[in-house]
Order: sequence, then structure tokens, then C-alpha cells
Amino acid sequence: MNVLKKQMICNFSFLLVLLSVPAVYSMNIDIVSGSLDNTIKAWNINPGKQVEEFGYKGKKLIYSVAFSSDGNSIVFGSKDGTVSIWDINEKKLAKVWSALHNGPVQSVAFSPDRKFVASASPFEKAIKLWNLEKDSTKSFAESESEINAVAWSPDGKTIITGSQWGVVSCWDVKTGKEIATLEKHENPVRSVSHSLGENWIASGADDCKVICWNYKTNECKISEKHTNNVYSVAWSPDNNLIASGSYDKKILLWNIGANQYKELCGHKEAVRSVAFSPNGKSIVSGSADNTVRVWDVATGTESKNFTGHTKIVMGVAWRPLVLLKTLGDQLDKTRKDQHYLNLKLKNQN
Repeated sequence: MNVLKKQMICNFSFLLVLLSVPAVYSMNIDIVSGSLDNTIKAWNINPGKQVEEFGYKGKKLIYSVAFSSDGNSIVFGSKDGTVSIWDINEKKLAKVWSALHNGPVQSVAFSPDRKFVASASPFEKAIKLWNLEKDSTKSFAESESEINAVAWSPDGKTIITGSQWGVVSCWDVKTGKEIATLEKHENPVRSVSHSLGENWIASGADDCKVICWNYKTNECKISEKHTNNVYSVAWSPDNNLIASGSYDKKILLWNIGANQYKELCGHKEAVRSVAFSPNGKSIVSGSADNTVRVWDVATGTESKNFTGHTKIVMGVAWRPLVLLKTLGDQLDKTRKDQHYLNLKLKNQN
């Protein structure tokens, strides 16, 4: 194959890469929020507005939301025990598992490979694992106490749970066995989050504590800066900060290494959910004051205040940038190929 033909193929490949961008990215969905007003809203940071609303037809109070790792799907849980998946590109419900739980689904999480969804309800002593390929479910992480929160490790090999008895547990996904436990909370654990690196877990509970725990070394750090129940915790992408949202209306940023804190104040009611942006520079929060707010991590100031929900915002999630990074890598490779072929043609001439 001569150089000219190779260049034509390269140009065509470049066009295909551009055409492969999902249409949804033109909408610039950055954040989603789920509320007791029965809706999930999608928000765009710039210029700062609602770009879509979706969910069920009928009344189903939304308790939890989470993105898939590729940013193409959203899983959400409702008060009636239903767990559903929304396809962003197709703009429709892709899968629905009605009455999967016996009560409100307070925590949902995609596995990193997007093959499973884990969900938890405070009315049950086990979580549910939904195999999306087989469309089947099973109980997992059988516990002595009801489970409020669930999260995955980044490699997908471990599931973390937080229980009504204040216990944080780690479970081997392959064997189903409990491999580590932390029993330092004195009240129900409301949220758990696994760091993106190493083996650190953050947990928040009704005892006002945020605990940072390495389940391999058993090293433990405890923060008692909140003055009321901690509803949500989240790790920063660089693993240096833990954000926590509380009934005390505050968001706290805990710098683990320096043991320093920054308060983010502005919500008028309890902060129910927090999440970092993929670059770690911002935090989104959802509150009982019905608002979704975005904060600058460096300054601690509020940068956006999204209104539109009419009841408590129970869950927020920030969309991963994996697809855009992959696209950028593809375009970069194609541009390099083009440059190489152009040089070759120039030399031939």
C-alpha cells in the first residue's frame, strides 16, 4: 500500500473518530442529581443550567444516583425498592428491576467494568448484586445488621459496606467472604467510599465521625469535626482529601496528610450527598434545601447554585471523563499518524 493511500485511510479514520463521539456530549452533562421530587436532573457547569430531566413516569422518590465508569449510564434507586439504569445516549430507561429491595434504595454503585450494580437498603441485611449481562440478581455480603451504604474498590475485586450497627466491612467479590472489618463507629454508617489508590476507605456515620481506614494495614484516622450526622463521604481523585456532608449543613474538606480542614458553608439545610469532579478541583453537593451547589476546592467558595428541585436532593454524581480522554488519545494518535505520513509524502516529492 503506497503512502498516499495510507494517508487517505488515516484521514478517514480521523473522521470516524469524530463521528464516534456520543451525541450526548453536545449536551455537556456534567452532574446529575436525584431528589424526593421524583426526578433526576442533569446539569451543565458552563454556563450553569439544567440540560435534561428524566426518570420514571409516575411517582418514585429518588434516593441514590451513580454514573457508570464510562459515563454512558446512570443507575438510580428509589423509595419503593426499584433499581434502574438510564442510557444517556439513547435517552431512555435501559433496565429496570422493580421491587429489588424491600425498602428505599439508599446506595447504588456500578462495578468498574460495568458488568454489575450493587445496591443497599436499610431494611435488609445483605446487598443486591445485579448481573447486567445475565439480567439476574443475588444477595451478597450477608451481615448481622442492615446495610446502608455500598461501594466498589477501583479494581472491582472488593465491595465495601456500611451497616446500621456502625460496622464497615470489606468483601471479596469472587469468594463472597468478609475479609476485613472496622468497628470504630458508634452509630449507623451512612456512606462509604474507596480511594482511587492503595487501600483506603472513608466512612461517615450518625456518630458525627469521618473515619479514614486502610483495610490492609489497619491504620486508622478519625475526624470528629462535624456536629451532627454525616450523610456522605467522597475521596478526591488524588487521594489527598475527603469531602463529607452532614446534617449540620456543612461540607468539610479533610486533608489527610496535613490533618487540616476547610469548611464549605452555604447550604441552609442538611447536606445529603457530595462528590468530587474528575479533576478534583470542584465538589458538587445536594441538600435538603432542594439545591445542588458546586464549590471550588482551592478557595472553598461556592461557584454555582442550581435550583429546580422542589424537594430534598438525596444524591449527586459527577460524570467521569473517561470517554473524552479516550477520544483525545484516539485523536492524538491519528494526528501523529497524519503528521508522519505528510512528512513521508514531502520527502518523496
